[in-house]
Amino acid sequence: MKLDSGYAYIRHLSLDVMAGSLCSGLMVATLLEVQMPWVWWVSLPVGVWLIYTADHLLDARRLGESAHTPRHRFHYRYASQIGIAWAVVFLLCIGIIPWYSPRELLLAGLAMGMLVGIHLVLVKWIGSRVSILFQKELGVGIIYGLGVWIGPLALDHQLPTPSTLFMFLQFTLLAFLNLIIFSHYDRQVDELDGHSSLVRAMTDKGVTSLVLTCTSLFLILGCLVLREGLLPVQGIYMAMLLILLATYFFPTYFGQEERFRSWGDGVFLLPIISLL
Repeated sequence: MKLDSGYAYIRHLSLDVMAGSLCSGLMVATLLEVQMPWVWWVSLPVGVWLIYTADHLLDARRLGESAHTPRHRFHYRYASQIGIAWAVVFLLCIGIIPWYSPRELLLAGLAMGMLVGIHLVLVKWIGSRVSILFQKELGVGIIYGLGVWIGPLALDHQLPTPSTLFMFLQFTLLAFLNLIIFSHYDRQVDELDGHSSLVRAMTDKGVTSLVLTCTSLFLILGCLVLREGLLPVQGIYMAMLLILLATYFFPTYFGQEERFRSWGDGVFLLPIISLL
């Protein structure tokens, strides 16, 4: 992917991930029939951008010019500009968002902030160590899933039903699968750059077994949800799952020019269909 292309800048700056979180949040708010305040529509994508960008800046600083991925080289090259933008956005968030957030939403945001902080400390502690226990994919998947769902759940003012919990777990599984597939394709790069990942501690056959196990659990949860007649959401989820599985099982196509990454992040735009 050429750095001077518009899409390359979108990818390197995680703007597509921001859009995916917004579309997913829209689906959850529609599903729960919760009227979300404007501050949530801003804080959700901006919060995702702050977390992703902070992670990329820290990695870029550690790796320097020796980084093997275009994204990290981009963040290293433009570290000053991106860092200033990050600081401005962060200060605006902590200065404005708390004043306009409902109490439940503010508490949910604080809880998410603590969870992200704990995760970053653990990732720093793990460093480049490789183990089934030392991996960050599950943590990131849970944080992404909670980040999208916790706001509407906090303002729903009623206990979530079993079907709601099952759909949250399905969404988190999709995020986890996305990260596992990315780590699978990035195995060699992660080894060169010293990134810890679950995939590095597994064989290719083990990764395939993990993907199929997550898929089976996803489908079981989906069958339980369908008993409540929530077919539209399951239709969106199935489309997302099939695309992710395609990126994994057809590496000849999706391995070229990081197509797996474009399609893998792109699946989280599909929940926009919930508007229909």
